[in-house]
Amino acid sequence: MLQSKLNGGNMIGVTNTWAVSLVRYTAGIINWRKDKLEAMDRKTRKMMTIYNSLHLRADVDCLYITRKHSGRRLINVQESVYMEEQCLRRYIDVSEKDVLAATRRENILNDWNGKDNKQLKHRLMQECKEKWMKKPLHGQFLR
Repeated sequence: MLQSKLNGGNMIGVTNTWAVSLVRYTAGIINWRKDKLEAMDRKTRKMMTIYNSLHLRADVDCLYITRKHSGRRLINVQESVYMEEQCLRRYIDVSEKDVLAATRRENILNDWNGKDNKQLKHRLMQECKEKWMKKPLHGQFLR
């Protein structure tokens, strides 16, 4: 993908569609460790830098902020896995099917706190944006 010389927006779209969706598909089934997910994000940024899709000194937080707020909106692998696990927990919680009811009784996915995904996604985006704004040079653009 990175060798195809697509423009920036299309490159991020291709990465989100092809690469991140593979990991997202396994969320809730494979127990991903936090360090493995962070390593995947790091390797993605490294490959983007090698193929000149990302500048060597570009801000990491800006990469994950929406394009509407002057970011590039690459999907963070760790956040996407967490969101998918939350969706799976909510589905099991409200399901009336026998197999899922047994899963609910066994507390296999017992970490769901009842929050809506829109609220969670908004909160994660706000944290990333605030972290970006606190940086003296990179937050200057929005200020």
